[in-house]
Amino acid sequence: LGNDAVFTVLRKAPDGSRKVLCLTNVTAANQDVRLSLEGIGLETDHWSDLLGSQTLTAQQGALEISLAPYQVMWLEAS
Repeated sequence: LGNDAVFTVLRKAPDGSRKVLCLTNVTAANQDVRLSLEGIGLETDHWSDLLGSQTLTAQQGALEISLAPYQVMWLEAS
């Protein structure tokens, strides 16, 4: 999804109440990722980083994220 250098996993609670998007940059270089939310079945525009304090807002149905080398983000739909 979005970038071959970023390992991406979408986890959903069994009852569908929570969704967490896990992104891991598996390289020693900065990586830019653009994820079409509709393409992965999500309609939420607002995301909170569970490992940090960052919040992200999708623009035109897509999340655009820059990851530092080996950075990990766990984003929860909010």
